[in-house]
Amino acid sequence: MSETKPKSFGVKLKQFIKSAGIITLILIALFIFFTFMSKKFLTPNNMYNLTRAASIQGIAALGMSICIYVGGIDLTIGSMIGVVTMIIAGLTTTVSGPAIIEFWPLTLPIVLVFGIGIGILSGILINDGGMPPYIVTLSWQMILRAMCQLISNGNVLEKISEGYKTLATSATDIFGIPLMAFVWAVLIVFTWIMLNHMRVGRNIYAVGANAETARLSGISLRRTRCFAWGYSAFLSVVAGILMGARIRSGMPQTATGYEADCIASSVIGGASFSGGEGSVVGTTIGVLILQTLRNGANLLGWNTFIIEMVIGALIVISVLIDGKGKRRES
Repeated sequence: MSETKPKSFGVKLKQFIKSAGIITLILIALFIFFTFMSKKFLTPNNMYNLTRAASIQGIAALGMSICIYVGGIDLTIGSMIGVVTMIIAGLTTTVSGPAIIEFWPLTLPIVLVFGIGIGILSGILINDGGMPPYIVTLSWQMILRAMCQLISNGNVLEKISEGYKTLATSATDIFGIPLMAFVWAVLIVFTWIMLNHMRVGRNIYAVGANAETARLSGISLRRTRCFAWGYSAFLSVVAGILMGARIRSGMPQTATGYEADCIASSVIGGASFSGGEGSVVGTTIGVLILQTLRNGANLLGWNTFIIEMVIGALIVISVLIDGKGKRRES
């Protein structure tokens, strides 16, 4: 096969404006609207809270985007976040005495191995088992959510390490910015570099665009798919670690419905459900749009159910626009 010529800076700039320019304007318009509608919106305290909420969803949405780019979906994200918070809450303890010993760091390798292992297994089932990503990840979603109930017997686990809780307090802020926002920023940069300047990223887009063509060109479908769902699981675990510290407990229903928000962030940001298209920048802006909409609506006292209806409609509209674009190209 002949190698495709690298895209020029001008072409890349046009693609960026086409994919992210409109949604950037939407985000700016939302900020302007809510700033005029509520005096509390642009306050430091509200921006701090908005940033914290966006960070956790943003980390999880990066993983969902990777799975969509490769031509699939990951419905385990919310339940993975939930079970991670339950495992940490269930295993952490504070021993009081002459010295206070914190055991919570020992739980991090456990949840990382647990989560990434499930992600890789999902990739194997999808590739080797020929199972649709929707079925595989939906099954894991049910299993993990049931695990949340089993770990806690349906109760909230409130005995949680004080040291762990500090991850989501001002004590770990960097120049007044939440630690979780810095974690999100680092993961955005790394994921962007991976997708745009590393072989695995090019393989993800190639498999999503046309799996058979990618296979014939020498790309390992198994390795690429296992990486995609494994990386998504890794990001869900990171989001779960931060979520547990933020809510300061383990609750069986934590992050229920997060999958819908992550899908919305991805498709609003330009990801195509047919695979092979999308950008980290677009997903990031999509997350900020959803969180800004929710935050501003809450300040104005709008009905939360109406906001959920709006977000659902945005998903449908984004998919319709993508489908029409595909038909025009074909």
